Amino acid sequence: MNSLFKLLAPGFLVGIELHFLFPLLNSLWQMQQVALAWPHLVADSAVFLNQPELSAGLEGLRGLFIPVNEHRLVISRFVAVLPLLTHRPIGSWSVMVSMLLLGGCIIVFNRCLFLLNDNRNFLARLVVLLAGTILMLNPWQAENLIWDINLT
Repeated sequence: MNSLFKLLAPGFLVGIELHFLFPLLNSLWQMQQVALAWPHLVADSAVFLNQPELSAGLEGLRGLFIPVNEHRLVISRFVAVLPLLTHRPIGSWSVMVSMLLLGGCIIVFNRCLFLLNDNRNFLARLVVLLAGTILMLNPWQAENLIWDINLT
């Protein structure tokens, strides 16, 4: 009986984790579609509207260092204005870049967990991988992705 429980419990956990993970991935996919179709210049992201283009030479580079709420968000500003070089609207790549960074964080997080405990079987590792992915893709993450300012 005990060995049957050890065999079925990880499979049950994987099923529960997949049940929660698919809606999270679906909401992030919908957010990406909206961001590509409509640059999400809302709230704090509107501060980037005054940003000079990078093709403006030294003035464009200086614009990357303009403070926002007493912070210098150079990477966020750079990602916001980079699409202008390809004649896309300002801020149209920010959600996509945020998702790529988030995906990289998930890979690194789960790789570290595997290296810390490498003597487990495949199913136990899958349980940890899915739990870490759900942790990184929590429902509040989608809200953070719409603000260009939170990119970094």
